[in-house]
Amino acid sequence: MPDRPREEQPAPAQGRLVVLVCVLLIAAQLAFRGWAVLGSWFQFDDVVFISRLYDQPWSWDLVGAGYAGHFMPAGLTLTWLFVQLDPLGFTPYALTLLGLQALASVGFLLLLRSLFGARWGIVPALAVYLFSAITLNAFIWWAAGVNQLALQVALAWGLLCHLAYLRSGRFRWVLATVAVIVVCLAFYEKVLLVYGAVAIVTLAWFTSGGARQRLAQVWSRYRAGVVTHVLTGLVFIAVYVQFALTLPDTGGKSLPAAGLIGNMVTKAWLPAMFGGPLDYSVLAGPFQLVDPADTVLLLALLLAVAFVVHVDRTFLRSRRAWLLPLFFVLADLGLVAAARASVIGSTIGLEFRYVTELGMVTPLAAALATMAVRGAVETVEPRPGAAPSPLLANREVMALATAVVVGLSLVSSLRFVDHWRGSKESRDYFANVDRTLGSPEDPTPLVNVSVPQYLMWGFDYPRNTNKYVLAMYDDRFTFPDVAQDDIFVIDDDGVVRSLRVAPVVTTEGPEEGCVDRLTARRPVTLPLTDTVDGTDWWARLPYATKQATGVRIEAGDTTHELTLEPGLRNLYFRADGHFDEVTLTLTGPGRWVCVGNLSLGFPQPQEPGDDDQSGSAAP
Repeated sequence: MPDRPREEQPAPAQGRLVVLVCVLLIAAQLAFRGWAVLGSWFQFDDVVFISRLYDQPWSWDLVGAGYAGHFMPAGLTLTWLFVQLDPLGFTPYALTLLGLQALASVGFLLLLRSLFGARWGIVPALAVYLFSAITLNAFIWWAAGVNQLALQVALAWGLLCHLAYLRSGRFRWVLATVAVIVVCLAFYEKVLLVYGAVAIVTLAWFTSGGARQRLAQVWSRYRAGVVTHVLTGLVFIAVYVQFALTLPDTGGKSLPAAGLIGNMVTKAWLPAMFGGPLDYSVLAGPFQLVDPADTVLLLALLLAVAFVVHVDRTFLRSRRAWLLPLFFVLADLGLVAAARASVIGSTIGLEFRYVTELGMVTPLAAALATMAVRGAVETVEPRPGAAPSPLLANREVMALATAVVVGLSLVSSLRFVDHWRGSKESRDYFANVDRTLGSPEDPTPLVNVSVPQYLMWGFDYPRNTNKYVLAMYDDRFTFPDVAQDDIFVIDDDGVVRSLRVAPVVTTEGPEEGCVDRLTARRPVTLPLTDTVDGTDWWARLPYATKQATGVRIEAGDTTHELTLEPGLRNLYFRADGHFDEVTLTLTGPGRWVCVGNLSLGFPQPQEPGDDDQSGSAAP
């Protein structure tokens, strides 16, 4: 990437032109990503956040508790604020993601300029970061982007402030670095890894000698910074362990180390640095896994090895730069293996969002391996007698190579975005709910069921049910425990449909006609074909009566008292507990009630073509 000897500084006019080109590249990135994210919507974990935060007063208990092992009170506070403003309005989320991306991109430009000056050599590193598909997966999804972008912001701005400390020795830059890291830690616990980058840059470029000598120099020159950063890290670890640390139950499974390394390193990371993966496989809904062709894998691996070897033969002291991506790759492998892969398997290594920071770290390492760091104690320099690099010393060739990588990255990004924006299941679900629900004047009586798995996993029960997920519509529905004829359920598409009880247990009687007659002198006990145990069972009981009649129904732990309307009708009621019979007792006016065959099971939507459940209990 260097285009001139180390001691030569770029001319002011050239520096201004370099910065202008970099700013235009950032503007192009933000324009593309703005188009991508403004066409996106809430997915999966976003719905979890909304269901937890809607109509809740802000509290530390609400936002400080860990989520799936993540500590993100700042991200949840932003979500809480947006939910109060408009629970289903995605624009504030999209603009926030775009703002965080702008902050990270500008920070990376400033970091590169601080490290190497405003020279043409920083343009390829910036361009690879700006357009690589490896950062897009997390950016476009709020639940991931609000975390991952904070890590990129911390890397860029934290290292920028730390460089100022290394060069000046002023403690105020330590405080600035801590401030950046602490603020970003409130979004994402993985920001703590930035301290690894801080340590590598300090030891590799701002000290000299053997390992012991370098550590001694750090302690001698930067003792105040070391103590401050170590204390900050220890305090955060204590906070994280207290509020967010969760250890997955592996069920005795061994860690799929080889498969995870192969997927994360050779299929996800390396191809992305050269414009890949070009192809994806659909995991579910909008979610995609990298699926590069074998030729892409082989080419990426060969290019990576060739680049590292070529740089090593061209420059002295270039190898230390690769410690940065190596540190983050090992950290990512360890974290994913411990927290996710032991449960999900090695396939998780095909998810870009677990290696997002490598989109910034890798081009930074390439720049550090090929360009001299300003003000460093040790830095790269051309090997004595080595011929100038036909790639790195030729501005036109570098521009062409960068353009090819950026072009391929845009193809990869467009393919990802095209599928993500085209997957509208969650958006359509809420639109259908809004379209088919009742009004505040005539609310729809609903059975409270879980939303479909594509919208939200069942592990968060009962917050994955209509009552919580659709709380923004709470003036347009009710959840009665008992109803006559008219009660509804929301299907997997979000459409309100009539309730159908899928029978699991019944009474032994004819499908139609009177099973038993309830009178004032004679309660009716309906024995079930099997014992029922649990909660949220629903029963359908056809009945007939000539006048309004008061009835008490007893089933396990559940008792309902209501007035049956006259006619041939269906009674629906919820039942909980452990029981093998249902008892009905007359409690008010009315001479008799003819009851039909009771069906007890799970509430389901009655789809077009389903058997009608309006069976008669006529005497």
